[in-house]
Amino acid sequence: MAYKHSDATPWTQKTRNTVSTNFFGTMIVCEALAPLLKTGGRMVTVASGSGHLRILRSEDLRREFAGADSALTVPRLSELMRQFVTDVEAGTPPTVSAPLPGALHERRGWPGHAYGMSKLAQIALAKIYARELSARGIASCACDPGGCRTDMSSHSGSRTAAQGADTPAWLAFQPPSEITGRLFFDRAEVGW
Repeated sequence: MAYKHSDATPWTQKTRNTVSTNFFGTMIVCEALAPLLKTGGRMVTVASGSGHLRILRSEDLRREFAGADSALTVPRLSELMRQFVTDVEAGTPPTVSAPLPGALHERRGWPGHAYGMSKLAQIALAKIYARELSARGIASCACDPGGCRTDMSSHSGSRTAAQGADTPAWLAFQPPSEITGRLFFDRAEVGW
């Protein structure tokens, strides 16, 4: 989910709703379905190019999120996402509909957009699951469908919904060892 830039909803509420839906909602579904996956199964998370590590303003935060490949855990990732929301809420007046330059969340190294942060967390989550589920022979990866002409983008994207669905569908049929722990765009691995 993503709010339109012109939406007058307070930014604190936009942030809480976006993170709750895109990150915590994804996590809840994955946690419920992971036990049902069998060896050779795949968990494909549809993230976004908006979720690249470079959106983090803090090198320490970048390093911590990049640890999804080796050290970051789901509880710690959840804690970080709650901290992002708390920092936004603590540094933003309740009636403001957009992030304020120099607000608390920015000073602590967080980005100025909740959508990108929620998608960054989805990518980290997919990488953590790749590590955790590999012992069961299950792959977990993430992908960026690109900007699609849908209601979410006010039909301004450069791709059709079918074009955006191509990579996630393709990933569902790839050998687990070739996709797990990776991020894809247009059927190719991309850097995070």
